[in-house]
Amino acid sequence: MESFTFPHLWKRHAVLMLISAGHSSSKISELLKVTEQFVRTVRRELISSDYDYEGVAERKHHSRRSDTIRDAEFVTKLQAMVDEDPSQSMRSIARELHVSEGTVRKCAQEDIRYKSYKMRKGQLLSAKMQENRFKKSKKMLNKLKHPLEKDMLWFFSDEKNFCQDQTHNSQNNRWLAVCPRMCQGSCKPSFLQLSWCLG
Repeated sequence: MESFTFPHLWKRHAVLMLISAGHSSSKISELLKVTEQFVRTVRRELISSDYDYEGVAERKHHSRRSDTIRDAEFVTKLQAMVDEDPSQSMRSIARELHVSEGTVRKCAQEDIRYKSYKMRKGQLLSAKMQENRFKKSKKMLNKLKHPLEKDMLWFFSDEKNFCQDQTHNSQNNRWLAVCPRMCQGSCKPSFLQLSWCLG
């Protein structure tokens, strides 16, 4: 005969029937092949409910998991809230929706594919500055095609951690001297305009 695994609810009902028949917890555990701790838990629930057998016989309602909360309706509601006010924090959204902050963050990242950006300093490029850069890039291409000195080496980098002047570069053009007055010429870097941007 094949062994049959009884559902948890059936075991709960059997324990209640044997408790009502007056059996001890150890005896019930031995008869039903369940842990004595489980029998004590059911007995404790029965006593605390003032022997409400029907209420204790029902399966306990567990709190819903985060993946069941994140249904289509929840995602749509979160999307609408973010579109209405993108500056609203995840914490305040979680408070308003009565869910955990982690659930909101997971939904934002995995379901609606949003990322939280912070304010950083970036260069302010006006229309005139963009036009000047375009002209300078053309001049740079001409210099590369027709260099002033033969066999001149050009180095390019996408990393910029300094302010650059129109004619001199204070980061790379260095002079060994005792004091600044002994340097050939003077280099005064013009600081670029900065603005706050998201990045």
